[in-house]
Amino acid sequence: SYVETGEGQIVGAGREVQAMRHNGDIFPAHLHIAATVIGDKHYFVGTLHDLTEHKERDVLKAQETELLQFAADMDASQAQYEKEASMMRDLAEELSADKKRLAEQEQQLRENEAELRNYILDIEETRHAYEKQASELAEQTEQLAVEKEKVEASHRVIEFQALHDALTNLGNRALLVQDMPKMIEKAKAEKTALGFVYIDLDNFKPVNDGLGHDAGDDHLRRVSKAIMSAVSDEDEAVRLGGDEFAALIALKPGQGEQELTAIGQRLCQALDISVGEGDKKIETGASIGLALYPRDGVDMDQIIAAADKAMYEAKRRGKGQVVGADELMAGAE
Repeated sequence: SYVETGEGQIVGAGREVQAMRHNGDIFPAHLHIAATVIGDKHYFVGTLHDLTEHKERDVLKAQETELLQFAADMDASQAQYEKEASMMRDLAEELSADKKRLAEQEQQLRENEAELRNYILDIEETRHAYEKQASELAEQTEQLAVEKEKVEASHRVIEFQALHDALTNLGNRALLVQDMPKMIEKAKAEKTALGFVYIDLDNFKPVNDGLGHDAGDDHLRRVSKAIMSAVSDEDEAVRLGGDEFAALIALKPGQGEQELTAIGQRLCQALDISVGEGDKKIETGASIGLALYPRDGVDMDQIIAAADKAMYEAKRRGKGQVVGADELMAGAE
């Protein structure tokens, strides 16, 4: 290729090769090939130079460098060792001092431990005493809680009995006196009307006289249930005494005479009840008077009085009637 092109990678360049002696030994050598032309012939001359000694010198230099580096490392290690040895001596002295301090502290801890054990024993005795007292107090507290619950239950019963009718469980006159002013104030604040319904049973005396007081009591309980069914949970029904009942009607904004009259009619129908059977059957009903706050009065006494007059007017008209206080005023005019 070189002869044809005059260019080559081997001719004119040197390189290191492995050579073999006649005895078969392998040795490193440097091979250089040169080219020349004599006449019309090309000649290639190879020069082989033994590199064994050169390689050995390189090895020796490398070893010498390693030895010098090793010596330098040893010197540095010696200096570091001496420095660390000095630090270790200082540390040993500190440890000796610490050991002495620890021994003193250990002695102090043993003394403190003995005191602590005595203190703990005292605390345990005190704790046991407190636990015993706490247990006794807990029992007393539990007994007091039971007694308190009994007293509160008794108070609730007494309060309920004071404000409710024993026969019908409706509110009584005392409850009406307690709650009606509050409902008037609430209606005043909310600018709504408050209705009052006065109920007097018709033909109730024949029930007591003809059928007995037990039948009369049963009839009053039926009347109470009928009244409760005819009004809402926001309203309040009471038994004023004997065969007289009343209901406070909490009207909503915009409601007035029309809604109160509808409730009165509903109550009148609900209280149209027959008692007994056969020839002992008695037809009962109710005369109802209606009053409206603030139209018919601005306080409890005025409103009750207006409804009471309306109720007597209902009886005068033939019983089983519903009459509003406004009708009386219209008649008076």
